[in-house]
Amino acid sequence: YIKGVKVKAKISKSQATDNLLSLFKGEPVFKERWSHLCIQYDKTDPEDVKKVIEEMLAPLRYTGIIFEFDRGLRTSSHPELAESWSWSIEVAKDVIDFARRHGLKVGVEFNVPGHQNETGIEKAYPELLECGKLAGRTSTLCVSNIKARQIVEDIYDEYQEAFQPDLIFVAADEVQFEGGDTAFGICPLCRGKEPAKLFGDYLDWLAQLVRNPDATVVVAGDMFLQSEQFGSVVSGNGSAGNAWKALDGLSKRYTIADWHYYPAMEYRSLDFFLEKGFNVLPVTAFHFEAMRLFLSDAERHGVPAALHTTWAVPNQEKLPIESMVWAGLYHWLGKKADELPVRELSKDFCCNFWQDN
Repeated sequence: YIKGVKVKAKISKSQATDNLLSLFKGEPVFKERWSHLCIQYDKTDPEDVKKVIEEMLAPLRYTGIIFEFDRGLRTSSHPELAESWSWSIEVAKDVIDFARRHGLKVGVEFNVPGHQNETGIEKAYPELLECGKLAGRTSTLCVSNIKARQIVEDIYDEYQEAFQPDLIFVAADEVQFEGGDTAFGICPLCRGKEPAKLFGDYLDWLAQLVRNPDATVVVAGDMFLQSEQFGSVVSGNGSAGNAWKALDGLSKRYTIADWHYYPAMEYRSLDFFLEKGFNVLPVTAFHFEAMRLFLSDAERHGVPAALHTTWAVPNQEKLPIESMVWAGLYHWLGKKADELPVRELSKDFCCNFWQDN
């Protein structure tokens, strides 16, 4: 993907922008069109994020942006989780206000119980982990520990008070990995308990932390899938310990983020979640063909929203801006985008993106 650093532009920035934006006509295929930005990986310049908002997301008609903060935000309740480069609440508020002034809804994310190396809890409180980075597992927070729950509740409360988010992404992805051991029922507090019940009870508790009844609450779908049923089509991370069975009691308050980052002949998990009665948010990343195929399938099902993820520090060196353009076009045009030179148009736009004029 193009990062807009070393590729020479063929046309001017204004011409490339006009050519691209002229395609956004009529009504969009997906009513809500979200982007996900990662603040948790490394030092992030808020001015770079504002540029992405003003010159990428808003013009390409995205309707919302999810900020994954994790350790990238220094909260007043738990500053010990932050890094030296983390944003302050004030900086985050400024960026969020900027996004809203550009017509974007705002979502926030503090990822639990997996990926605790990214939240800062692994570093600050290793004793609160259910398991460390063992084979087939991520760094996972104990779902039964009272202190661990209090930390998460404090942060959820602070996020909601400070930002009044329209969406909260609890994530809960990759708590364990397909082909590995279970990440539940290992520590003394959880030992002997069914993984599905531990996971399900924890998700119920997380949903109750969301104070605004009108806010959308999103959870990743990979932990509700098993490889035995879906094979290599999906990441069946719920297989170990039958953690996937937590789906049976999951509150319909949740929208399920069904993520697919690589091409497949079919995306049966989308049908699976829809048949279970859940709202589904199809999620793509930076593989063009996977994006095109999966969003086409979501369009066929009449799914009303879509999310694009970047999984990179949002700066000139690392942000996969070309995939953000692809997603913007396919979110708006759906299958009609197949009739256009999408990759050529996006290259022209991206080669100019980080330039001043």
